[in-house]
Amino acid sequence: MTCFGEKHPEAKYWWGFNDFKFYVLHVKACYYVGGYGGMNYIGWLPMNEYRQVTSSTTLEFHIQL
Repeated sequence: MTCFGEKHPEAKYWWGFNDFKFYVLHVKACYYVGGYGGMNYIGWLPMNEYRQVTSSTTLEFHIQL
């Protein structure tokens, strides 16, 4: 919780509650619905590309129409 507390110090108040828990998500598949206007994508994301994305990168998909 130390790392989380450094990024979100306001959350330390909730740590004492019995129903406060951390969860880890193990993504097996990802269906994306997003975009705006002509710049949109709806469909399954390739998991090999999804797993390579970091907070400093942007996931780009080339959609063939």
